[in-house]
Amino acid sequence: MPVGVFSLASKLLEEGFDVEVVNIPLEAQLAGVRYADVLKELKAEVYAVSLNWFVHADGALETAKLIKLLNPSAKVVVGGMTATVFAEEVARNGYVDAIVLGEGEEALTTYVKYAVKGVQPADRRGLYVREGRKWVRGGMPVPPSLARAKYTDGVLAMRHALEYLKTGILGFMPAQQPHFWFAAARGCLFDRIYCGGSREGYSFATGRASMAVRDPAAVAEEVAQLSEMGLRIARLSARVAFKPAAGHSPEEAARLAAAELEPLGFEVVYSGWAIHVHRFGVNKAAGLLEACRALGIEPERVAAIGDSAVDEPMLEAARFGVALANSPVSLKRKADYVTAESHYLGFLEAVKFLENSGLFLNARKLNKNRAAGFGNGPRLRC
Repeated sequence: MPVGVFSLASKLLEEGFDVEVVNIPLEAQLAGVRYADVLKELKAEVYAVSLNWFVHADGALETAKLIKLLNPSAKVVVGGMTATVFAEEVARNGYVDAIVLGEGEEALTTYVKYAVKGVQPADRRGLYVREGRKWVRGGMPVPPSLARAKYTDGVLAMRHALEYLKTGILGFMPAQQPHFWFAAARGCLFDRIYCGGSREGYSFATGRASMAVRDPAAVAEEVAQLSEMGLRIARLSARVAFKPAAGHSPEEAARLAAAELEPLGFEVVYSGWAIHVHRFGVNKAAGLLEACRALGIEPERVAAIGDSAVDEPMLEAARFGVALANSPVSLKRKADYVTAESHYLGFLEAVKFLENSGLFLNARKLNKNRAAGFGNGPRLRC
C-alpha cells in the first residue's frame, strides 16, 4: 500500500473526520471471503481509492465500481500518480466522483469537507470533479511542505494494523517480522523506470521540481511510535543521496559513523555504494537462514549470489557462494565461484552455471581444491 495513503488519512484525522484505512486484500485473506464481501460491510460517506501504480488500474477502478454499486449515495474519490496522469481516462470509468491530482492532502480534505459538510470548495486546485454530467478540473496544487507531514496516525487508524505490518507481496504471513516503509522524502533523485516514477515523472505528476527530504527527527519519532505496537523492521521509502562533509571520503564517513554507533550495538559497513547501518547479527546471513527456516529448506541446499561487502555473511551461510566480477576482492575470496561478467550479465552467468553444474544433484563431483585463483572455480566447501 503506498505510504501516501497514511499521510492522507492522518490529514483527515487532524481535520476532525472519522477515518478508517482498509486494505481490502488483507481483510479478504484474514476473513476468508471475497473482495466484494469486504466492501459490502463498509459504510462511509466518502471512499478514497488508491491508484498510484498503473499495474493496479483495473483493480482500483473495479473497486470504485463495486463501492458505487453497493453504496450509490456515497462519494468515490481516486488519487495517486496514475490517477493524476490519466485523470481523463479514469473519469470515463463512470463510477468515480472526483480525482485528486498530485500530492493530495489539501485537495482531498477540501473535497471531503464539501462531500460531508456541504462546504463549497473555494479553490479547486488539485481536484478533477464531476458536476452533473461534466467534469471540472482545477489547477495542479502547489506541493506542500513536509514540515507537518504525518503518517503514523493513519497507520493507527488502519483496520488490522499489526497484521498489515506482517504483510508482504505474498499477503499476510504470521511469521513475518512486523515492518513498515517510512516516508523519508518525496520525489526522486534519478530518472528510473520503476515504482512511482523517475525524477522527471514525479515532477510531471506532482509539480515537485526537486526532492524534498523530511526532518529525520520526525521520521525517528514515527519509528518509535510504531515500535510500541510491535514494529521490528523499519525501511525508508526513499534513498536520500548525500555528500560527505568536506574533507571526508565515504570510507571516512563510515568510520566516523562506526565510532559513534558501534558502542550502541550497531554495525556500520561501507559497500562501495552506500553506508549500511544495522544491529550486530542482523545481516543477509541471518535473513537467509530465517528464509530457509520459514520455507523448510536446509541451508546446504542453497546457493547465494552477491557483489557487495554486505553479501559476505550470506555467501558464508549458503552451501555455495557466487561473486560477480564487479565484487570487491574481500567477497571474491569468500566465493566458491567468480563470474567473468559483471552486474546483471554476471547474475545471468551465475544462474546458468548453477543450472549446468549439477551442483545440487551430485556436489561431491566438484573439485574442492580449485580455490586458488578468482574465476577458476567452481570449488565447494563441504
